[in-house]
Amino acid sequence: MNIFRLIGCFLLHLTPKFFLERWLTRRLSPKGYTFFPRFSGRAALFDLASTLRRETVVPVALFPEYVCNIVPKALTEAGWIVESYKGNEKLEAEWVYLLDRIKRGDVGLLVGATVFGSSGLLDDLIVQKNLADLKYFGVRVIVDLAQDIRLVDKLPEYGNDLISSIVSFNDKSFPGIMGGGVITNIRLNKVDKLISIKLLYILYKKFIIKTMPIFIKKIVPDNDDKEDLRFEYSFCDHFPFRLSDNYRMTKLQFACAIQGIFQLKKYEKYKRYFLNQNIHLETRFASSAAYLIVNGDDGLDKNRKRKASYAVEHDMKISVRPTDFILHNKGFDDHA
Repeated sequence: MNIFRLIGCFLLHLTPKFFLERWLTRRLSPKGYTFFPRFSGRAALFDLASTLRRETVVPVALFPEYVCNIVPKALTEAGWIVESYKGNEKLEAEWVYLLDRIKRGDVGLLVGATVFGSSGLLDDLIVQKNLADLKYFGVRVIVDLAQDIRLVDKLPEYGNDLISSIVSFNDKSFPGIMGGGVITNIRLNKVDKLISIKLLYILYKKFIIKTMPIFIKKIVPDNDDKEDLRFEYSFCDHFPFRLSDNYRMTKLQFACAIQGIFQLKKYEKYKRYFLNQNIHLETRFASSAAYLIVNGDDGLDKNRKRKASYAVEHDMKISVRPTDFILHNKGFDDHA
């Protein structure tokens, strides 16, 4: 972040929270869906998965094997029996395989995720035959858009009785301090849980540290819930990264999210430059992805941040794609 971003967020912070929430809700509610703000993307996923579990008789949830371990963790804690499915080289699922698995009759939930520019099942969900099959077998769908909020407008209107989505405002599509939400036509309850003064202080402190010049970060490091591992693995064991941190979204988070949405076009300019200069895995939505899989580091900017491959949900030392070379391409904060 920088001082100009701080000033912009401060000015938005002067606006009554009601107006910030109303604007963001309208912006993130494509036709047929409604946006419900949540304290974080992971809290949104847990809340949505829990709601769908209460409404579904059969217990199995299918999720992509190459995804952040938060996804199966949230599903499991929401009461689902999780089972992973494979993707191809470009991280796309084979719909024929998914349908064969669904036909066994014990699947109630199908989860897609737009990791590293993959479609997250969006391409499959615009096919009416596929939606008809899902409806026949009583399967609901969650599309995880945590890595790319730009894809909200690609949620298909036809099928909104089956499809829901979650988004995150935490440093993927734009800079933020947690925050996220559910996009669905299900009528979700409003969150009544208020954040304590102590935790609110921690949140504002994290925002100030991220916004100040780089030397401040060296004085007060901003730790998240990931240990220094070979593969990326989240523990969700302390604020604000716990699934149980389902507080009302704060005014600060609304302000950061709205500012970030206004800045998306600027970030896209920087993203396109890197895309045009480097060979990368041409996944379905690579042009707007927060991270790109590239062919090694030859000739690349050595200061560009690298992202570790995802560990599997049951073992932080194993990844299904251990050799992927993944670089940041957010359009902001891409360099160490």
